[in-house]
Amino acid sequence: MPGPAVTITGAGRSFQVQLGPRPIEISDGHGGWQEVSRARRMAVTEWQGPSPLKVKLPVLYDGYSTGASVQGQVTALINGVSPPDGSAEPPPFTITGAWPVPASTQFVCDGIEWDSEGWIRDEAGTPVRALFTIICLQYVAPDPIVRTSTATSRAATSTTAASSTAAPARASTAAAIYTVKAGDTLTGIAAAMLGDWRRFTDLASLNGIRDPNTVPAGATLRIPT
Repeated sequence: MPGPAVTITGAGRSFQVQLGPRPIEISDGHGGWQEVSRARRMAVTEWQGPSPLKVKLPVLYDGYSTGASVQGQVTALINGVSPPDGSAEPPPFTITGAWPVPASTQFVCDGIEWDSEGWIRDEAGTPVRALFTIICLQYVAPDPIVRTSTATSRAATSTTAASSTAAPARASTAAAIYTVKAGDTLTGIAAAMLGDWRRFTDLASLNGIRDPNTVPAGATLRIPT
């Protein structure tokens, strides 16, 4: 029997999908201990932090009863969570609806597994049913790299600046204003307005947003350059 529906949202796009008949499989997300060897003594047990969640999300697209093709829906979803060209890092997404993981948890696609049935076609060859699994890996943003300059590098920079001609004035850091709409995410706004979803941290910093997962509709955001 098919399961309930969930909504996958990322980079300003949403996909409502029906869960397949297989159960959702959740692994990892716990533990985090590691054995560290010591010479001629018992290894110590060191806490490294838990690994990200990994969820197998079964998806069913079914147009069998109506004879409707599901090819376009399947292609749009797979390309939405894992762009085929690989030219850019795919954006994270959230999953909301009838499933056991908090809605604020962000995921990335770690693979697609096709069911043994895979595609089912009608007598005319139209793909009317598709059953596959999205391997969802919890997205944990990397720690920001903070570079500090030494006294020598600061002096060199100062000397270079003094010997060079005056630099042109920098553009304003707030070039535009964006009004948040229902369903918007900070990563989606960054992708649409700045061309790079990873700059959601710049949006959050400029607008004093502590929780990037909570951006109320109607709020106005300053967009950095």
